[in-house]
Amino acid sequence: MRCLTLAEEIFRSGWQCHFACTPETVETMPVLGDSGYEIIPPDAAIESTALLVVDHYTLDRDYEAGCRAWAERILVIDDLADRPHDCDILMDQTFGRLEGDYKALVPDHCEILAGSKYALLRSQFSDARENALQERKDRDGEINNILMMLGAGDKENVTGFALAALEQLKDKTSVDVIMGANAPHLASVQSQAQGSRHDIKVYSGVEDVASFMAKADLAIGAGGTASWERCCLGLPTLVIEIADNQHKIIQELEAVGAILNAGLYKDLDAVEITEKIKYLSQEPDLVMDMSVKAAKVCDGKGASRLVDQVTRAV
Repeated sequence: MRCLTLAEEIFRSGWQCHFACTPETVETMPVLGDSGYEIIPPDAAIESTALLVVDHYTLDRDYEAGCRAWAERILVIDDLADRPHDCDILMDQTFGRLEGDYKALVPDHCEILAGSKYALLRSQFSDARENALQERKDRDGEINNILMMLGAGDKENVTGFALAALEQLKDKTSVDVIMGANAPHLASVQSQAQGSRHDIKVYSGVEDVASFMAKADLAIGAGGTASWERCCLGLPTLVIEIADNQHKIIQELEAVGAILNAGLYKDLDAVEITEKIKYLSQEPDLVMDMSVKAAKVCDGKGASRLVDQVTRAV
């Protein structure tokens, strides 16, 4: 999704954009296939391009160096800082990331753009930010609506696990669940929602995520890129770590008080989730404080900042 966001911002600047990815990627992200951008095989022969964007956790300097023959400049998007790159610009949108984390991993001439000020969010989030923050202040930390987003694929069915935890809450709660259209456990979650005593609505393939985040009082989410979307709209979040690459994000957000860290999914039981939700529902001042601190993390304008840097350099 972050590359699609970047493509949309670059396109608005007058560039032509193409995606090189596998059919499996398009199947996992149907919105990519519907985007209108030309999709080519990753091994297609390319004569030349002004800018190559590499966003892949298993590709490194060897792959990027091999692209120098036809790519005038290379932008790498990363958030692990665990391998060397051959690129002209490197962007890591992780909150708390420092330029020095990459100095030994990139060429001397590489421009390093680090931190959540570069978070690649769709314009819907920056557009909704002002009203969302004001409405959240007016609600004064009360939790009446919970938004649950635990990854588009959610292969481990963490959503089902979290819904089971909600059943232990005494008061009836309104819950919006957002999943990917091709999530393997979508039907199971829908069935689980229908049998709940809470008011649970399950949505799939949602485009206007910002509107759901704006109306929510609390999110139950993972520590991936949706973290920046939630922060942009000041949405307090109970975060469940479901992947190794989320650990640093969660640590940094917890350190500034922007989230409540539930812990690693595999180490949790439903009772722990229930107790944390109960705790937050009894602490409206804490919920408001989390909102204020989250909003300071990201303003939603990262895509335009990155494109400004890229277009000046090319």
